[in-house]
Amino acid sequence: MILGTAAIAHAEPEIMFEGKQTASGRLDQGENELLVTVDLSDGWSAYFAPGAVYLYDGPTEKDKEAIAVGLTIDQEVYDGQLAIAEEQKDFRTEDGITAYTEPAGSRNYYFKPDEDSCFMIAVSENAKDADAIMSRIAVQPFEETSDEIAGSEIFSFSDISSAMDKVMDEFNTWKGCEYGELRFAGDEASSEENLAWLNEISDGADYTQCIELLMDFRSPSAEEDLKGTAWEPDTEYTDYEWWLARTDGGDWVIVTNGY
Repeated sequence: MILGTAAIAHAEPEIMFEGKQTASGRLDQGENELLVTVDLSDGWSAYFAPGAVYLYDGPTEKDKEAIAVGLTIDQEVYDGQLAIAEEQKDFRTEDGITAYTEPAGSRNYYFKPDEDSCFMIAVSENAKDADAIMSRIAVQPFEETSDEIAGSEIFSFSDISSAMDKVMDEFNTWKGCEYGELRFAGDEASSEENLAWLNEISDGADYTQCIELLMDFRSPSAEEDLKGTAWEPDTEYTDYEWWLARTDGGDWVIVTNGY
């Protein structure tokens, strides 16, 4: 398992955070779960995927590579990487963290947040201070009582992720559209006023929670893929709104989408 720059491109679906001081997410590792908190001060941003967190040294852009990625790994991979690390000239172990630089240039860090979990952080070869970037990612065992999951005081990581899955299922039926980003709009969108509005346009439904997601995407260029839509051909659309609602923690329903 050699992680170079190519491995630091993010996977999808994800939860993205920008414009915050910190963000937290739950990363699953089999029966073990880790809580990862990222320092986003000074304009940094991050994506959370089910088993990884991707850190950017500024706002995310299309095809921009992450400056660092944190990954849950199993014990076998952890042990193998420690053996590789010991053969490197700049290998070091300090405070339970093993670090070395790969031939491709990325700086890798390996540690165990607890006796059952293993974690690695790979910092891009383009980074000027790998140790400082690595220190932006804090990892600890996950506790269900945490109020910091996904940077929301209302929703858990799983709540937001399941809403995103529902949106991506719908978006993937849009022929010719190119996906860009999908992000959580924030707790302020889940207001009583917005919930009442969604219930009203749902013919008097009785939803108890709502959430807003924002998407960036490019419209189709082929004329046949534009039929029945209001899109301009081959155009970037940003902050496209998706409004979802649910009742008593049930499945999310897409109530409306658009501008």
